[in-house]
Amino acid sequence: MKERYVGIDLAKRTMEVCLVSDGAQIERHGLKTDAEGRRRLCGLLSRTDTVGFEVCAYATMLARQLIREVGCTVHLLNPGQLQVIWKSAKKTDREDALKLAKMLQRFPVEELPAVPLTSEAEEDARYSVSTAQYLKGKRVAAINRLHALYVRDGIVEVTKKDLATGKNREKTMAALPEKLQVYAKYLQEELALLEQQLEEVQGALEEKTRENELAPYVMSIPGVGLGIAGVLLAYLGDGSRFSHAKEVANYAGFTPRVDCSGETERYGHISKRTFCRAIRSVVLEGVWAMARSGSGGRLRVKYNSLSERMSKKKSAVAIARKMVSLAWLLMTRRELYRDAQEAALRKKFAFYKIKFEGWGSAA
Repeated sequence: MKERYVGIDLAKRTMEVCLVSDGAQIERHGLKTDAEGRRRLCGLLSRTDTVGFEVCAYATMLARQLIREVGCTVHLLNPGQLQVIWKSAKKTDREDALKLAKMLQRFPVEELPAVPLTSEAEEDARYSVSTAQYLKGKRVAAINRLHALYVRDGIVEVTKKDLATGKNREKTMAALPEKLQVYAKYLQEELALLEQQLEEVQGALEEKTRENELAPYVMSIPGVGLGIAGVLLAYLGDGSRFSHAKEVANYAGFTPRVDCSGETERYGHISKRTFCRAIRSVVLEGVWAMARSGSGGRLRVKYNSLSERMSKKKSAVAIARKMVSLAWLLMTRRELYRDAQEAALRKKFAFYKIKFEGWGSAA
């Protein structure tokens, strides 16, 4: 059977399928994305086909179905790097599917802007992380709105920190006039529900992290607790899809802007272009936690050194890059952070209820 290259342009309810064979024969199909449409797609494909489509909301689900039911090769492609599509003068779903098929035909696998297919466990953990971040954002918005009620009535001595817990919110509400207490009650009920949901989601993520055999290695880094380790493991997996620490730094958005032309080389500020915003935010939290503590080993020494010649914020970003790279290195080598004290680690693991038997391994 001849090898075919299949480009699929996915929309919410429909998909355009373009099959290109080595003889330049082109076959097109317009299908729906429902269960029947996906069944028909599986019937069109064979095990020797190479399939590619852009990452979208249900791309991972479709990829798993094609691999499971057809056994073909599937490439998930990063839409942000498909200039052949978004710079095209003629852009339709049919043309996009054809461009994807021809790109699979012309370029070797290592040159494709491919996104690794995550495992179901990683996908579940990522959904927990994104849900937790969504709930945190809603909680912050509700606290800001509640605080605005106090400011509106001239009660400026009540700060947002005073409204961080349910007990404090109940105490301070008495300072509001009766007409505003009605609205404050609505917001307090919303906050109570959000905090309950957030606790459940974070608890589920922490439980998954405890069961991950790589968690102790990542948590041996100073400033990294169970929550930060959960995010790192959710998005980095076991680290096998990255070949170098620089790839991990780029994935998390910790690489500088580069402008090189002729003999001129300029390295600018951190680009902040990231495939994973979740890692960037939580790792910076870990850096600040390490900075507040009295330990940290070489990471702390480096942070102090950088802080003497640049701002603390820039120093934290530089250390965050090192922390992400170090996390990848430790999980791939299955080793503990070299500067960590065993007694302190045992105490830390006991606090987070982490089981670990590999004492004596350090990197």
